[in-house]
This record gives sequence, structure tokens and C-alpha cells, in this order.
Amino acid sequence: IIFQAGSIAICFIDVVGLSRIPKIVIQVLAASPTIIVWLSLSTAPREHSGLLAVQPTHYYLTPLAFFVQAVWYEALLWVARPTDDEATLPRRFRSVLFLDVFGDSNYDPTEAEHVDPDMVDEEELGKHGETKTDAAHVEHDLHKALAALRRWEAAPQAFVSQGQIRLVKKCRID
Repeated sequence: IIFQAGSIAICFIDVVGLSRIPKIVIQVLAASPTIIVWLSLSTAPREHSGLLAVQPTHYYLTPLAFFVQAVWYEALLWVARPTDDEATLPRRFRSVLFLDVFGDSNYDPTEAEHVDPDMVDEEELGKHGETKTDAAHVEHDLHKALAALRRWEAAPQAFVSQGQIRLVKKCRID
């Protein structure tokens, strides 16, 4: 009972884009095989010593549990199907939004401090008073800003307001 309650809570917290009825149906499908087997075992005839009688015909509900389990797997595949956009991620799960699909976590900010001297024009830096360290910090900040912009663009359109969409388009142009 505790694990089923936890499963229901996680479903309602993590799965978005579905109404309550499909969520409840999926959770009932998840709990049904356990209940079916429990009913089958509790209604089966027992021997005089109290042990279950080992006759396959007494457990007539058990095959139904396997069928319900297969239907539950199909429902999970339906919920977890990828979107049709270029990311092809299962966007119905909130946890997908935290995936690092762009590889931003592989970026080492200490690399920005070691700017290749050939890539930085000393004459340009001298005009504005910047140093190579300043250029490295700007490069690092630009990388972080572009990573944030890519993440906003990857957010599901159903959960982004029109004002946020306009702001992301404006930032992309800038």
C-alpha cells in the first residue's frame, strides 16, 4: 500500500500534460496485478493443514494479472512516447526538463580562463582597456547565456506563456 501510494504521488508530481483520469487509470493498472493475484490466492481452496492446494485450476484469475501488466506497460509507453520536434524527448515528464541534452555540463569554465593568445587581438583589447582575463569571463558568460537560451527554447510550448515566447525570440535575435 505504501509503495502504491508513493507511485501515485510521483505520477501526479512528475507527469504533466495529462488530465487526472488518465493518471488514475494508469495507477489503477499498476496496482491491479497485485490485487488480482492477492484475490486469486485468498479465494483458492486450502488443504486441511491450511496450506494452499496446488491445483492450477484453482488460480483462474492469475493469467488476468499478466494481461493487465502488459496493458500497463503499453500505457507507460504511450505516456513516455517522444515528441515530434527535433529533441524527441518524452516531454510529459517534468524530470526531462532537467536533462542535459545540449551537453552544457561538459563545459569546463576553467578553460575560459586560458584563452589562446593567438585568438585574442592585443590591439583590440588595448583600445578598450580589457585584459585576456576579462575576455575569458565574457566568453564564459556568453556560453552560460546561450545555454540558458537553448534550454528555454527546448521547454514544451504548452507550458510557456506567450510573453515568454516573445522574450525568447527577442533574445535569440539580440
